[in-house]
Amino acid sequence: MSKKMLYLLGALLSLSIITACAADKELSTDKDSTSSTESEHSSNNKESENFYHDSVIQKDMGEKKMLDKKEGIGESHRLGDTIVTLDGYQFTEFTPNEEQKQRFKDFNSVVLLTIKYTLDNQTQSEIGLGNIKSTLTVDGSWWMENDSTLTNYKDSGIEAGNKGELLQVFVLDKKQYDKMWGEKTFDIELGPLRGIEETEDISNGERVVFQIS
Repeated sequence: MSKKMLYLLGALLSLSIITACAADKELSTDKDSTSSTESEHSSNNKESENFYHDSVIQKDMGEKKMLDKKEGIGESHRLGDTIVTLDGYQFTEFTPNEEQKQRFKDFNSVVLLTIKYTLDNQTQSEIGLGNIKSTLTVDGSWWMENDSTLTNYKDSGIEAGNKGELLQVFVLDKKQYDKMWGEKTFDIELGPLRGIEETEDISNGERVVFQIS
C-alpha cells in the first residue's frame, strides 16, 4: 500500500475518533442539562407553593398539595403580656412517604391544617414554643388538639422583648375536610402560653380564640 494511501487512511481514522468524542461530549452535556432542569423544576414547584415550614416540610415526610389557604390575615389579640397575631393558614392534602405511612395508617387520606402566628413577647420570660397547645373546634362541638409532633420546636423559644413565628398543625381525614370546610365554623383556641419550663404559665391561664373561614 502506498504511503499516500496510508496517510489518507490515518487521517480518516483520526477524524472519526474526534467526531465520536465530540458526539459523546454533546450527549453528556445534554443529559446534565436535562437533569439540572428537572431538579430546578422540582425545586421551583415546592418553592412556588410557599408551604409553611412545619416538620412535614423540614423533614421531607412526604408530599403536600395545596387545597386552600389565606395569607395576610393580621388579626391580633392580647394573651397576657403577649400580642398574638394570626398571619394565615394552609389546608394541604398530605401523602406520607414509605417511612411515615404507618404513622397515618388510620386515615383514608390526610389533610393537614397548618396555622401561622406571630408572637410579640412583651413578658419578662422566654416563651417555650414546644409547650403551647391549641384546640380546633367545629361548630362548637366537634374538636381536636394540635399535633405537636408535626412542629419541630423541642427547646425552641422566643426571648423576652422579641417577636417570633409559631406554627400549629392539625391532622384531619380528607372526608372530614370535605364535609366540614366551607360549611361549618372553625374556631382555633390558643393558650395558655408557657415558658421553656412547661410548668411556668406566663399568660395566667388565659387563652385567645381565632375564627378561620
